[in-house]
Amino acid sequence: MLNEIQTREVELEKQKVELTHVQDELQTARNRFDEIIHSQFDVDNLSPDAILSVDKNLNFVSWNKAAEAMFGWKAEEIIGSLITPQLHSKILRALSREEVLTSLATNGSWTGKETSYRKDNSSLDTILSLGVIWNTVGGFNGIVAIHHTIKKSFVKSTVQSDNETNPKGMSNTEDLLETNRILQQELEIHKQSAILAKESEGKNRDLVDNIKLGIFRCTPGTRGKFLEINKAMEEITGYSREELLHMEVCNLFNDEQGSEQFNNEVNITDWKVTRELGLKRNDGQARTVAETVVAIRFDSGAIQYFDGILEDITERKQAQLQLQQSLQRLQKTIKEIIQAMAYIGEVRDPYTAGHQRRVAQLSFEIAKMMGLQDQEYEGLTMAAFVHDIGKILVPADILSKPGKLTKPEFDMLKDHTRIGYEILKTIEFPWPIAKIVLQHHERMDGSGYPAGLMGNQIIIEAKILAVADVVEAMSSHRPYRPALGVDKALEEINQHRGTLYDTQVVDACVKLFTDKGFNLN
Repeated sequence: MLNEIQTREVELEKQKVELTHVQDELQTARNRFDEIIHSQFDVDNLSPDAILSVDKNLNFVSWNKAAEAMFGWKAEEIIGSLITPQLHSKILRALSREEVLTSLATNGSWTGKETSYRKDNSSLDTILSLGVIWNTVGGFNGIVAIHHTIKKSFVKSTVQSDNETNPKGMSNTEDLLETNRILQQELEIHKQSAILAKESEGKNRDLVDNIKLGIFRCTPGTRGKFLEINKAMEEITGYSREELLHMEVCNLFNDEQGSEQFNNEVNITDWKVTRELGLKRNDGQARTVAETVVAIRFDSGAIQYFDGILEDITERKQAQLQLQQSLQRLQKTIKEIIQAMAYIGEVRDPYTAGHQRRVAQLSFEIAKMMGLQDQEYEGLTMAAFVHDIGKILVPADILSKPGKLTKPEFDMLKDHTRIGYEILKTIEFPWPIAKIVLQHHERMDGSGYPAGLMGNQIIIEAKILAVADVVEAMSSHRPYRPALGVDKALEEINQHRGTLYDTQVVDACVKLFTDKGFNLN
């Protein structure tokens, strides 16, 4: 049985090492994904013109500084949102005209004068250039728009008839053509940059797809949507790429409230949240996933989007649960064996029947009041159950002698701590039971036995057991005297507080009886 416990502990240690490796792989994958997602040219903010673009689903994906200044909306208000009727009518109303759509479909671009409107509803005249962004296989991937502002007087003069008398008319027309040429160059640069970014992403996508961890990017909020995913996300969730990109993130969770709580945690924290979630696959299977989400923020602190990594840990959690249940069964067996050993000792000494159980109960309560860790007071309780096991080698007539013991008899009785230690040290308990039993008659001033230890040489569990043993013994009947009662026992430990018994242990024990109303029976 003990060999099985050791084997389980080795397995747990291996799982810890594997978990560390997985965490390293998660961080490497996240860093690589971040590089891929951000591998695009930042030419937008180099231009004095307003440059904005939408993806194939009409989500705004770029909005440069000039656009912020020109129209009044910040990038964080725009990016990730669909073209609402309001924005459509103010900024991209040209997309509603048939001749514009025809030009885009035929030539891939369109340029013309457009009256646009700012956030405050004030109007401005611009030369608008629209261009289609194609992906690497020739499919539609979005639209880029460039707004170049022009003076109203300039616009009026350029549309006058050529036969009107206007000495500046020809110059203004030439200026307009030159402006259009510059805009077309900018548009082409932006389109080429988008194509190069897509090509770069395509070259690296194989690396991301070969990673067995789900990698995604999504918009913020409990109703956020996926913006990008890798192949492993399809395998983990059971949904296709197209299905995931058109569904809300919260639809993957078993508990929508858990999804909302998770998003709130991300908004509250500085930058990262990691936790386990229940996920429901497309085929109805319930899975457990470990999710790490990083909040990517605007300069203002508002969240722009989330980058996340998803790992299916269902099998690992099941294995851990089975291992935990196995360890619990083994620990239960150990406790039952210890209690059986305690019963054997009490059968030989009927006057102290129940003594060890009551001492174990009192030790447990003192340890809890002192704030010991679970592992510590569990080991202490088990040691208390067998702290007098060494008395099985002490003659029964000495244990039940009604009179005072002679010195040789008392020396033989004192040897029960060493005998108990020799019996218990051969068993590899998960707690220092043998050491606790050996030291439970040591005293703070060194007057105890068997080794005459002092102060911090005595482990805390043994200090607690010493006080509990004295209090229970004085409160109960013995062959050589009647029960003295709890009050007398508390008086004894208070009188020798700091000399024989540990100060903190005595204070906790007294408080347990006086303030908490503890009863040994």
